[in-house]
Parts: sequence; structure tokens; C-alpha cells
Amino acid sequence: MLKYIKDLIILSTILIVPFACQEANTGEQPNVSSNIEMTGIPTVDKISKEIAEKPESPELYALRSDAYSKEDLYGEAVKDAERALKLDTTQLKYYRLLANAYFDNEQSRPATKTLERALNIFPKDIETILSLSEMYLIIQQYDKAIIHLDNLFKSSPQNADGLFLKGMVMKEMGDTIQAVENFQAAVEADADMLNAHVQLGTLFTALGRSIALRYYDNALIIDSTNYDALWKKADYFHEQKNYDEAMVWYDKLIYHYPQNAEVQYNAGLMQMEKEDYEKAFWLFDNATKFEPTFGEAYYFKGEAAENLNKKEEAIRYYQEAVNLNERWGWAKEALKRLNVEVE
Repeated sequence: MLKYIKDLIILSTILIVPFACQEANTGEQPNVSSNIEMTGIPTVDKISKEIAEKPESPELYALRSDAYSKEDLYGEAVKDAERALKLDTTQLKYYRLLANAYFDNEQSRPATKTLERALNIFPKDIETILSLSEMYLIIQQYDKAIIHLDNLFKSSPQNADGLFLKGMVMKEMGDTIQAVENFQAAVEADADMLNAHVQLGTLFTALGRSIALRYYDNALIIDSTNYDALWKKADYFHEQKNYDEAMVWYDKLIYHYPQNAEVQYNAGLMQMEKEDYEKAFWLFDNATKFEPTFGEAYYFKGEAAENLNKKEEAIRYYQEAVNLNERWGWAKEALKRLNVEVE
């Protein structure tokens, strides 16, 4: 599974790949301290006590690195992952652990170098190739991502994750035709690859092709509550000005994600287009309740209130938008229109 494209795919845990046939590194071991420094984090402190008893156990440092990562303490995660790898350089899982820790800590160069080093030792490991390609995609080193993915396809031409990643690379490079071809190959290799269906829907929507709906529907067959697929389908009908059908899908989003301010806001914008100011106001009001610093929602709540002849409310919401520095130019103009002095 891919790890870092968080709004497209599910986060994966670090794959543990044992290599029983390899012998542990028997070189000079790094100095490790048996001092216990408590953090107040139960999972971390429990492992720290075990490390005090077994200070040369790479697995314990790996476990604590993972525990630190789950607490978003990436600098500490890096230190422990480095210790684990120094203690045993024969285990692929420690290279991947360290690379992920570096990448989470916004150290992309050592992250990719660590995985390149791993591939020199384990050149055919598919998960490592995918992880490295994904990192290169995110840091926009597309040529390097393509090189590794093409190497993967020599031995695994139908690898769905690889095809999806190459589709993403081509999409980011602006090559829509190649992106579509790779995403289609991905769903042919794995019909349940939801994110590839969503990406195909997105690309065909941009091309003005109604076949986009088929791919959104495919995604929703796989997961009827998927946020991206529901959002894209609602937005598709919204852009087509098929407001009734769009609201069907916005309502589904609101049902499954009732406190999502973005959904309420977008549905509110559509109601403004329909000039249904009562419903628009209600939706913007929800958006500001769920996200009190959502300045744009305050602005449009003010606009809806103004259209409902609720001048005092409109002034209050426009002022809130100005205070939050969102749409402040529009909000200031609206206040002036309502004869309110603005600094």
C-alpha cells in the first residue's frame, strides 16, 4: 500500500519484512545509553524501560520510533530509527522505517537516499520501490519516480499500485492521456482500486466527458460513503447547474459527514446560485458552527442575510469576515454599502 498520498489512499503501516537468511551485522555496535528518560507517553515509556534492559535490541528502537511517529514526534522517531538501522543493517524494515521517519520529519533528501541505499541491497522489493516512487512524486522529482516505476513494471507489469502512482505522476506532469491510460490499467489490474476510479472521474470531468459519472459510481459501489467520490459527484452536477441532483449528493455528504464545514459551505454556495437564501443561510450557519474561523462562510452568511433583509445580522457577519481577514475586500465593500464605517 502507498503511504503518503493521504487524501487519495489509506495510510499504511510500516511493512515488516524479515530476512531470516541474512545474518545480523556483527560489526562494532554503537554506544547506547541505558538511562531512562520518561516522556509521559505510556507507549513510549514502556518501550524505554525495555530498552534499558536490552540496550542493543534494534527491534525495540524500531518499536519506539514507530511509537514516537504516532505521537507526531518525528525528530525522536528519526533518532530511534537511526539507532535501529545502525544496530542491524541487514533488515529492510529498518531502512523503510528510517526513510518514513525522515520523510515525516520533512527531510526528503535523506529519506529518498535511505530507500535508494535499501534498493541497492534489496533491488527487487516491490514495497520499497513503491515507497520511493511515491516520495519522488510528492517532492516533484517525476523523472526519478518514472525510472523506478518502469523498473518495477519489468518484473511486475500489472502492479496496480505502481500503475496508479504512474498515473499520478503523469497527471502532475500534465500528460492527461498517459494519466488516463495508467489509471485505466490500474483498475483493470485491481477493479477495487477506488482512488483510481475517482482519478479517472476527475480527469474525464475536466475533459467534459459524461463518462466521469461511471467512474464516480464505480467508486461508490466499492465504498458508498467515500468522501472524495461523493464530493466529486456533487460537484459534477453543481458545475452542470443540475442543482436538484447535486443537492442529492450534497445531502449524502452531509449525512455521512455531518460536521464537515467544507460540505456545508459548498452546498450553501449552490443555494446562493439558486437564490434560495434561507437554505443558503442555514448551510453557512452550520459551516461557521463547525469551523468558527471559516471567514469565507461568514462573508456568504452575511450576503445571505442581506438578501433576506436582515441588515443587522448581515453587518455582524460581514464584520466577522473582516476580523478573520477572509474575503475582507468584499466584506468591507458590503459594509460600506450598508453605510457602516470601515477602517
